[in-house]
Amino acid sequence: MWVILLGLVSGVIAAWFLPVVGLVLLGVAVLAALLFRSGLAVTGVRGLLAHAVHLLAAGAFAWVATQLCLGFTGSRTPAPAAAVVTVLAQDSSHLAALSAADRSAVIAYASGLTYADSDATHHPPDRFHGQWDNNLLDSSGTIGLLQPEAHIHRTWRRDLRWGGGRVQLKITIVPAAGHLGTVVNDGSGILLYPGTTYVWVDSLVMAGGDSGTARALYVPVDSKLPIQRRLLHVLRGYPWNQAVARWTPAQCWDCVRSDWCH
Repeated sequence: MWVILLGLVSGVIAAWFLPVVGLVLLGVAVLAALLFRSGLAVTGVRGLLAHAVHLLAAGAFAWVATQLCLGFTGSRTPAPAAAVVTVLAQDSSHLAALSAADRSAVIAYASGLTYADSDATHHPPDRFHGQWDNNLLDSSGTIGLLQPEAHIHRTWRRDLRWGGGRVQLKITIVPAAGHLGTVVNDGSGILLYPGTTYVWVDSLVMAGGDSGTARALYVPVDSKLPIQRRLLHVLRGYPWNQAVARWTPAQCWDCVRSDWCH
């Protein structure tokens, strides 16, 4: 029984945050079953095979159950069309000169995604399916809504490589009455204008598995406003079972499984 228990524990560890340790523990459990088969009342090749199958099944069950509990299993952020990636995989000077059609393609992709508490097809309309943030940003009464795409907590690092990328945030600035021209500095040098801005993330490079960098492009819906570029710091975090975003005072969100973007 203790060997099966070890299989369950290894499955949980492998699914949660230490895949290598989990696999090593599973190997230890198999080895223990071979070394102590007499004490486990396991005899013959068939008995050993049956025990190994039960052990692996326990590990697999624990892995799947943990993945489900952590929210790692399920729908992922839809991948953009190749044309959208091509449009955004450019340097700052070329981004400033995007055609209206190219920019419209990016906005069409972004607006078709589901954001935390933003999907009107849910009942009630503001059904909770992610952690978003609604903040008072200045003394005049400007409100900032920071909404993560509802599936970003299942994003793989390879999804954000150069030549790939995903839209991960929707930022809406609602100025107070009489302050329609209000522009907000997000704390990192990005200027946020009234209306909606989508945040695209790509070019993720991790250093040692614990930290890294990525590129964020802030794309306003208003085509008269500039696309801005920001270097993100990516830090190792804890697994979440839903999309999470916060003003802290600069945007912070779980941009990759178990990794935080700042």
